[in-house]
Amino acid sequence: MTEWKARYRRPLAALLAGAAVALALLHFGPRIEPTRSVLTAVRDLPAGHHLAAGDLVTVQLASDAIPPSSTRELTEVVGQQLAVPLERGAPVPAASLVGPGLLTGAPTGTSAVPVRAADAEGTAILRPGMRVNVILTTGNGYEAPTQSRVIARNVTVLWNGDSSEGSSSWLSSGNSQPGTIIVAAPEADAAQLAGATSEGKVSLVISPNAEDAAP
Repeated sequence: MTEWKARYRRPLAALLAGAAVALALLHFGPRIEPTRSVLTAVRDLPAGHHLAAGDLVTVQLASDAIPPSSTRELTEVVGQQLAVPLERGAPVPAASLVGPGLLTGAPTGTSAVPVRAADAEGTAILRPGMRVNVILTTGNGYEAPTQSRVIARNVTVLWNGDSSEGSSSWLSSGNSQPGTIIVAAPEADAAQLAGATSEGKVSLVISPNAEDAAP
């Protein structure tokens, strides 16, 4: 027995030392983050752009860095239109596309409508989920008297390119028009909202009562 111990003592000690080192590396070594494949933009893409196969590439990203509902297959998005700009390297979440994805969580029976306010700086305080009233002012006070009226009440903000929080998002605001937001508006108001900037000055004010129903 003594001879057996003497023969195998050093190999056993080396084996145990190696196992200890391996366990230490597993415990204290760098953590390998899980990844998955996702489509990303190969260059900066403006809002309104119709996606083509050459606009996107499949890459591996850390799973926790990928926005929910991001697209993995080209066939799901080719031909679809961007509702917001995308930066180079950004995934393509459903909320960035014109269609039902942008209205996720919005009231039923609404349309996603871009609205450009005359006071671009004033829109910076607006955040997705906030409710606003849209006011149209016509006339110049000279040939035509100035008149203001509410053309949409208590509509939900879906996206704001001027938000100070936008820089931390995958969605880019670099190619959007200053003062532009996208709102979820009742279909009855959508057409008037879409053409409001051609009729006069558009203003956005935070709704004083978020429970008010739209007219």
